[in-house]
Amino acid sequence: MAKKTNKTHKNRGSREHGRGKKKGRGAGLRGGKGHAGSFGHRILHYRLYDPEHFDRKGFNRPQQVFEPQVAIDLRQLEERAERFLADGSVTREGDVYTVNLADVGYNKLLSTGTPRRKWRITVERASGNAVTRVKESGGEVTVTAVPKPPKAKAPPAPAGGPGKGAAKPGASAGGKSEKADAGRGAGRK
Repeated sequence: MAKKTNKTHKNRGSREHGRGKKKGRGAGLRGGKGHAGSFGHRILHYRLYDPEHFDRKGFNRPQQVFEPQVAIDLRQLEERAERFLADGSVTREGDVYTVNLADVGYNKLLSTGTPRRKWRITVERASGNAVTRVKESGGEVTVTAVPKPPKAKAPPAPAGGPGKGAAKPGASAGGKSEKADAGRGAGRK
């Protein structure tokens, strides 16, 4: 296969390499380098062909705050009841099935589905509807997670608004600081 000659090699000996007197200098003819003009002369291109180019959506949660949630719903629990019974994760006392979902690898109970059995479930978190449905079928749900306390609110501002009310530290009764009083009369007699 023959080697293709590049334009630089092909144009050796010509003064402007086929681009005219000034056309080949810099990035002027093409409107700048890179994203130049993205809010100016090229804004229409970005709006038409890349509308999400400048959008910043969402945020990344700090990993120390993030708690992974592994959920199971009532329908899945009913479907897997026999398998859990076989491997010993679920115990049966009469017609009541007892399970600790943490032992099975789940930390939340969701309400999709209707329980056909009476369940005694211990779980870290559960939705309100899931608890209601289990109780309606004659079972009970024990939630082990301690609810997070609400965030403390900032104390209310003084009645006069900010800057009014209590005197600032270091201020005298006349409203001026002691340093200011000492500085004014220091050099005069």
